[in-house]
Amino acid sequence: MERGLARRASEEIAYVGLDEKSFLSGRAPEAFACIMTDIDGQRVLDVSRGRNEAVAEELIDQALNPVQQFLVCGVAMDMSAPFAKAVREKLVCADIVFDKFHLMKHLNDAANNVRRAEHAKLLKAHDKRLSKTRFLWLKGLEHLSPEAQKWLDGLLAENLATGKAWGLKEAFKEFWRRLDVTFARSFFEK
Repeated sequence: MERGLARRASEEIAYVGLDEKSFLSGRAPEAFACIMTDIDGQRVLDVSRGRNEAVAEELIDQALNPVQQFLVCGVAMDMSAPFAKAVREKLVCADIVFDKFHLMKHLNDAANNVRRAEHAKLLKAHDKRLSKTRFLWLKGLEHLSPEAQKWLDGLLAENLATGKAWGLKEAFKEFWRRLDVTFARSFFEK
């Protein structure tokens, strides 16, 4: 292990991942581990207990020497504000790349919140169009059965706010196909 750590101390690591993992029950900070990975090398660089800014800064210092910290080009991470602050402080040349899973989770949550609010409003008028449709809106088009697709098409034709929110969520999937930052930015702004 010492030989491996000595070798790692001198190598350039361009892309790292920073994430938190729950390993105990509960939501207390000590129930979580903060993990830094070498994305290209596909290995764990270091682990610290907790999930706040100080823990993330300590983890960065443990895993990477000052030269390595300066050479990191990008950090893939969730949308944790404390982690982002630690990365901006310690990895000054790195771009932060929020991971696809967490972004899509936020979009799914937003679309579902629109559905819930609209469903409650419709129910007050004794309109049950959105009853039992939660998973219909959360699934992607590629995962719908022909029957579910027909049901969805009918609901989309009714010009509901839920349909608009779902359409934005689905359209955003195209963002991940943009290979150039200029095209990605243009798509995002549109």
